Amino acid sequence: MSKTRMELLEDMDILLEKYMQTSDTWRPALVDLVAFNFINGMCQNDYDGTDPDFLWRKSPDEIMQHILDTNHYFNSGIEFGADQLHEEIREYLINNDFIVDPSDVDDEEYQQLTEGAH
Repeated sequence: MSKTRMELLEDMDILLEKYMQTSDTWRPALVDLVAFNFINGMCQNDYDGTDPDFLWRKSPDEIMQHILDTNHYFNSGIEFGADQLHEEIREYLINNDFIVDPSDVDDEEYQQLTEGAH
């Protein structure tokens, strides 16, 4: 039997609470979840179609693990809206060299990053 939407929300709330208790360092669980969702979506969108908007040098999982390992927080969080958070995440990915404009790589790296599209 599948769960109702309300039951799924209750499950997510419990998991978010557990997530916040997994470390001595507090993490904004909901912001991390939204950020991870955005990162996954960005990667999928960048590789939709024939010409990627950006090439991904790391997978979304590797990037999120780096965010957690370095205890990085996105300043805009969710209180400034999805567009602002999305922009901040994209800037973070570029500044940390996790993604690159296709015109900034040589043919070999382009082929490598498009063949193993994340």
